[in-house]
Amino acid sequence: MKGRFWRKALAAVLALLVVSGNVPIRPAADLFGGVAITASAAEIAGGTCGDGVTWSFDGAGKLTISGTGDMYDYSMNDANNPWNSFKLDITSVEIKNGITSIGIYAFYNCSSLTSVTIPDSVTSIGDCAFERCTGLTSITISGSVGNQAFQECTSLTSVKISKNVTSIGSYAFFGCTGLTSITIPDSVTSIGSYAFERCTGLTSITIPDSVTSIGSYAFLALRGLTSITISAGVTRIGRDAFRGCTNITDVYCYADPAKLTWDDRNCNDFKAGKETICHVPAKYYLEYVKKFGDSVNVTFVGDMGLGEHHSITLDGGIGVNFYVELTDALLASETAEMVFTVPNGSKTDTQTLLVKDVIAVGSNKVVIGGKTYYKFKCSISAKDMASTITAQLVDGDKAGTKYTYSVKAYADYLLEHTEGNAEYTKAAPLVKAMLNYGAYAQSYFSIGGTAANEKLDDDDKALDNVTIPAKFEYDDNASLPTGVTFEGATLSLKSETTLSLYFKGLPAETVFTCDSKTVETVKDGEYVVARIRGIKATELEDDFTVTFKGGSVKYNAMTYCYNVLHDDTVDDNLQNVCKALYKYAQAAKTYSE
Repeated sequence: MKGRFWRKALAAVLALLVVSGNVPIRPAADLFGGVAITASAAEIAGGTCGDGVTWSFDGAGKLTISGTGDMYDYSMNDANNPWNSFKLDITSVEIKNGITSIGIYAFYNCSSLTSVTIPDSVTSIGDCAFERCTGLTSITISGSVGNQAFQECTSLTSVKISKNVTSIGSYAFFGCTGLTSITIPDSVTSIGSYAFERCTGLTSITIPDSVTSIGSYAFLALRGLTSITISAGVTRIGRDAFRGCTNITDVYCYADPAKLTWDDRNCNDFKAGKETICHVPAKYYLEYVKKFGDSVNVTFVGDMGLGEHHSITLDGGIGVNFYVELTDALLASETAEMVFTVPNGSKTDTQTLLVKDVIAVGSNKVVIGGKTYYKFKCSISAKDMASTITAQLVDGDKAGTKYTYSVKAYADYLLEHTEGNAEYTKAAPLVKAMLNYGAYAQSYFSIGGTAANEKLDDDDKALDNVTIPAKFEYDDNASLPTGVTFEGATLSLKSETTLSLYFKGLPAETVFTCDSKTVETVKDGEYVVARIRGIKATELEDDFTVTFKGGSVKYNAMTYCYNVLHDDTVDDNLQNVCKALYKYAQAAKTYSE
């Protein structure tokens, strides 16, 4: 520590010795003799602020931090901070890629600072790093946020937190009165004490499943909040976390009460003297009442709005069913729609379902706990089972609360609650096979994040002994016109499988048929392709006969997988996907029977 302090002190001395124009260099004796030394912004050129890290100031307001590694830590009004004497002249900071941390108190009280660029290389923002930067209006955060990092940044209106942030420290955004909304990504696992205290402009907050701990007084005195969503991953809500949030009327809590500690201390966290409704899943209602009914100042109700009830689709496709209670206005609307934002590798897709179309199908209407709900189905690809789906009801310029879930989240819940539940016990083998298939698809398509099968034991994950029977070997049964050849097939592994058969010598306008399946005709270079969509897991072992004028071909989705496993040139990851798909197909068939 002493050596590091010496280097910082020396850097400050060297910085003061750099001058411009005709200003004379001050003698070294003045620097150490206790005489107060000041320098104008135009006099400062640059120096070091970390081992391998340098800074430069252009005299016009821009401070640039370059190099590799961590910045030094400082203290409040630290004379060794090289830009302390001209911090009020700094209007922008650019931190170059390669910097890995922003030091403690690095930009404390730089009240003229309006913009900051932080690269993805930064993994942590030190305590009090931007405290009292009252001119700062927006920030994109990379790296975990230290205690008091943005405390009293009162002009801050926009905060974007990247997905490499894992924690938000105590008092991190304390007193950021300009904030009206903030999105906490699903990489964050903890929110510190007093983190958002007195952010009086915030009107709603959704806490993602990744968060397990909400610190004491984390949302103290947020009078602008009218609702808050507490996700399934939360296991601790600290003392008086919502104290003084006197306008909250609705809390949506998905957490498992058996795992949850909620330290309310009878402080009337919510609407004092008025009723705040805490909506919980129906399956948890009695447990919430028993455990928290006398200690948390809410009225528990076992029927939420959107997102209260979920189920994974076990009809041969992959996805989540959202059961939604609709208002009279939504039921009567011609334009209301459910909008799903769905992961697709590194991108996202949108699925939209008109409310009027959903309610027109009788099987979508269900009664749960005496309430009427409508089922909205969101389908996803196997590789995205562990990724977050966002659901939101929209009608014109009106939009409801955004809710998030994933196939993996519900599947994990089902597997954790099989004891005493015959339906879950029956579904468990299929759910395990589905998660395993998803995890190997993640690997094949290089999808990062938590593996879909992370909670399965080694036996459920194992594929070493999986073989696809010889009965699926291709039997050249094709009946083809002269000059036409069948070249092979591919599988598209989405929610439901698509089988594509490739032909040469057929006219581009060829019409294909296949029993009850929809078959598209696609021209792909020299090939004419018969594309069979909507093959469910229960149909993966079925033969499909595609017919067209003058010919036909019979093919099976498992034939493709058989060929992959018998081709030594094929990547091991693809072979594993095919093995897992075969196990999934078998489990789906057994479940359906």
